[in-house]
Parts: sequence; C-alpha cells; structure tokens
Amino acid sequence: MRNAPLYGLFALLFGFALVLSVTQTSPSELWGSLFSKTYAHTESQQGILFVSDAGTPSEVLSALALKETFILSPIGVSGNLPLNSWVAEALIQQQIVFGGHQKLTQTIVRVYDSPTGTWLGCQTDFGTATQSTFIKVPECSSLLSTTNAVTLSIAFPDASRAQPLVEVTPSSITIYPVVENDIPGVNFLLMRALYSDAETLIGLANETVEDSQN
Repeated sequence: MRNAPLYGLFALLFGFALVLSVTQTSPSELWGSLFSKTYAHTESQQGILFVSDAGTPSEVLSALALKETFILSPIGVSGNLPLNSWVAEALIQQQIVFGGHQKLTQTIVRVYDSPTGTWLGCQTDFGTATQSTFIKVPECSSLLSTTNAVTLSIAFPDASRAQPLVEVTPSSITIYPVVENDIPGVNFLLMRALYSDAETLIGLANETVEDSQN
C-alpha cells in the first residue's frame, strides 16, 4: 500500500480531533499537556512553583545558598521599556541580599532588541558593581559559561504559562514569569527561600534609601 503513511497520518489527525472533542480541550492545551516539561520534584509557595530534577527545590536551594559566587543574568530589552524597570527592581533585591551575605556577584544582563527578537549582547559590571559596559555576544557567552558560579537568570515573560516557575539545578536558578510585573515578587520569594533574613535585609536597605531622601 503506497499510501499507507498517508492513511496513518489521517488516522493520527482523526484521533487527535476526537480527543479534543471528547475532552473539550483546545489544541494548544493538549499539546502543552503532552509535551510540556515535567520535573521530578515540585514545591508550591504563594502561587509560584519551584521545580527541580536534582532533589526537592528547598534542599537544592539550601545547597546553592552556601555558594560564594553568583552570576546575575536577567533579560533586558533595548530601549526604555517597562520590562527593564521590573528587572532592575529584582536586580536591586538580589544585590542587597547577596551583598548582605558577603557573596561575590557579577551582573550580566542579556540585552535583546525585543522580547522575541535578536540577542544583541550583554550589559555587565564585570563583578565590580561600579561600572557598566556593553559587550558583544561572543564575550557575553564566554562570561556566562563560567563553571564555578551559580547563574541566576530571569527569562522573558510567557503568558502561556499557568503560573510563575522557578527552576533549580545544582548550578543555576531560572525565574520564568508569566507577566512582566511577576518578576520582583517572584524574585523576592526566591531570595527569601535562599536566605531567611532576605526580607529584613531588603527592608533595611529601603529604609536607608528613604532616610537619605528625607
């Protein structure tokens, strides 16, 4: 039967349509349920899902909190866009908390021309916290491939996600927001999951800023 592969495709599509009809599921929802990534361990906190394949997220985070060097690598968009403000707020939280625990940090913001566009390069402080330099993609990739540091990344928002996600591995943490303004709140919960005094440290820093402005 020369058309057997074609008949097989028709059967597959018919079965797919039948499942959609019976379950009242949209194609995108079914595709997501069939092919979305699953994790060995999950923990939920205030509507945010912490996930890991390396162990329970809380255990992996406890181990990461003991590390001495962190690369802070959120996304950014070229131009004055609201996303950059939300990212900046999260970065400030991170710098306050890691600084309060005497951790070494290097900020490497991955800059794109749009949320779905081209990676242009990175804005980095080279670990000094006193300078900001734009570097091209090859140099940026080299810095991000450092193996002796924990990489803390923030991904672009994705409205197709059911809820914000924090993925944890033995060498990295990635925040996956649903919408832009998720970023500071999710990051705050992450900081608190890493260090129990994170809220106190951020609060003291905010008080210092307010006092200096009065």
